[in-house]
Amino acid sequence: MRSAEQGAVLTVKDLRTVISLDGRERPIVDEVSFELFPKQTLGLIGESGSGKTMTALSLLRLIAPPMKITGGQIIYRDRDLAGLPMGAMRELRGSGLAMIFQNPRDRFDPLLTISKQIIEVLLCHHVCTSRRDATRRALELLDEVKVPAAGNVMHMYPNELSGGMLQRVMIGIAIAASPDILIADEPTSSLDVTVQAEVLDLLMEVQRLHHMSMIFITHDIAVARQMADQVAVMYAAQIIEMGDASEVLVRPRHPYTQALLAALPTTVDGDVQAVRNGATKEAGMPSGCRFGSRCGKAKLHGKALQPPPLVEDEHGMVRCWLYEQTAR
Repeated sequence: MRSAEQGAVLTVKDLRTVISLDGRERPIVDEVSFELFPKQTLGLIGESGSGKTMTALSLLRLIAPPMKITGGQIIYRDRDLAGLPMGAMRELRGSGLAMIFQNPRDRFDPLLTISKQIIEVLLCHHVCTSRRDATRRALELLDEVKVPAAGNVMHMYPNELSGGMLQRVMIGIAIAASPDILIADEPTSSLDVTVQAEVLDLLMEVQRLHHMSMIFITHDIAVARQMADQVAVMYAAQIIEMGDASEVLVRPRHPYTQALLAALPTTVDGDVQAVRNGATKEAGMPSGCRFGSRCGKAKLHGKALQPPPLVEDEHGMVRCWLYEQTAR
């Protein structure tokens, strides 16, 4: 958790990423702003296609045409990553900001052993100056992420490991250069329930040991409750609600967040239709409230065709016409 004396390790201001299709630019990350503080975990939640992964990839500049960043700032250590030369950006990936992905099998080179893939990271980021030192450190990293028989695993190929073991190896690679920020994109979605719990515990342990901040992307509300200090709820490329996890996930204000929580299997009553009706992705992206066509409360204010106000108060942030009177 952050303290009043600590400044943000990452500040994102009005980040906008678009994709060009048929000569038109469609926003896939739109006006996204947040601060991430030392040792803090920010949970990004929302339906598939809401912009969570594209936000993470934009932060690391891991996007390519027809996608591009067209506005906003990504401030890390007093540098704006949005305009940083690609060479400098490559140096920061892994040492400043690192990322683990939801399907680890797709992220490894099938022709290289596990040891070679870890050693490459250690040498590229100058963590080790010799291959002998890098080999020793690679083994230590596998031990740290609790890979059984790490010495044997070093000589294995990715196809010889289970998804859970590969995810542990990926976590080891991600922390190899001691990044300040770890971005975890649905890191347990392809794993069975038992392995999921082990990986989540491992992530919290390495975060504590390495004093990292974390951006944790998930559509699982229960996981967000377990992992996050702060929660940002995304819908149609925008953050529509943000605040302390204990506040947002217990007393949600935005109708979309309320509908997400009402749709949980443990919920006996509640209106789930707000999420079921309509589609997450709308052609051309509506110019007004992006949730308006699916919102059962839109008739209360009748302004769904206009962009809703951004309300910031002691409870956090919400983007909704229902809180117009408290908008600044």
